[in-house]
Amino acid sequence: MTGAVEDGPLAEDTCREVLRAVMRALDGARQASGDGGLHAFTFSLRGATADGAAQWELREYEVCERAAHFESLHPLLRDYAVVTGAGANGNRMWADAETPAGTHAIGALVLRDRTWLPAYIDFLRSCDLDHEVDQWGVLDQLIEHHGWAPDTCALAAARLLSCRGQHGDEQLSTWMEASLGEYLATEEGRAAFDHAAAREFDTWNGDIMLGALKGPRDAHCGEMDEWLEAFEPLMDPARLAVLRRHAHGRWARERGLPEQ
Repeated sequence: MTGAVEDGPLAEDTCREVLRAVMRALDGARQASGDGGLHAFTFSLRGATADGAAQWELREYEVCERAAHFESLHPLLRDYAVVTGAGANGNRMWADAETPAGTHAIGALVLRDRTWLPAYIDFLRSCDLDHEVDQWGVLDQLIEHHGWAPDTCALAAARLLSCRGQHGDEQLSTWMEASLGEYLATEEGRAAFDHAAAREFDTWNGDIMLGALKGPRDAHCGEMDEWLEAFEPLMDPARLAVLRRHAHGRWARERGLPEQ
């Protein structure tokens, strides 16, 4: 993609034009790929003189970081992160061998505006976390930037369940030693984490959860108990028992039945 912009940072209207052009290019590439779908997608922005001599290039992460400065462009960044999740075989596309497509957009967005934390968790759920690449580093960056609070507790709960992946337990241990343990020792922290954990069990619709919900109640409860073990270091027995009842109860809630 080539174009002409004024010297200095990209202006808001230019960023909007670029992101819309990228979305059109992505849609065209998906249609051209046919039933096979896209395995990879990324973009860069190049500026050139009239004779075609390249003068500068902005890579995807640079464009996304600039666009994130403008609140009006936040939905476009989120949309780009969402559509790149619909790649070949239903998997997320790749920007390169180490970066899931959409990482730069959603990362720049959630660093700029913490209200997009739920969207970032949805993004992580769409990644192959059994083979993690840069997710640990981005999550650490988010905690360093935003700190522990009721909204960021959702990241800790997700790292134990829907986004546990390859290194979730290990990263939680480092967070507990660094600052999360101190936050969870406060009344606010305990209440925030309890709420986030319950919401995780309500909103996670991964294959494991859906499979457990389709089976008999006892099988569902047994599956949930295995996942609940990861929460034991962060909750006292009484709070863990409340969470266990809530996690078990989703089977009945899905069917409109009384919880046991």
